[in-house]
Amino acid sequence: MAALSKLIINMQTLLSQKEKETLIEETANWLVKYDLATIAVFILEINRPIAPITGNLTIALAPIIRPLLKDLPCHQLGILLQEDEHIKWLIKKIEEKSNDK
Repeated sequence: MAALSKLIINMQTLLSQKEKETLIEETANWLVKYDLATIAVFILEINRPIAPITGNLTIALAPIIRPLLKDLPCHQLGILLQEDEHIKWLIKKIEEKSNDK
């Protein structure tokens, strides 16, 4: 179990700041493009208290989710969604994109 935790921590460090910015931008654009901004913000807000679980679940279910999110890298998105700070950042970006639309 400790080895798995270490692996997850190591995988998290693979996302640079630039990759995080790009992923948040792409995710926000995708959600707004398909008119999913409101429901996405709602789901992100209610999942913030359990962010690590949600992130890990996204990674575990990536093979099932991937066909739905065609253009988005599910594994990296799962890593990103494990931290409350990134969820707030994504929500802010979604709201900005929605208001610009």
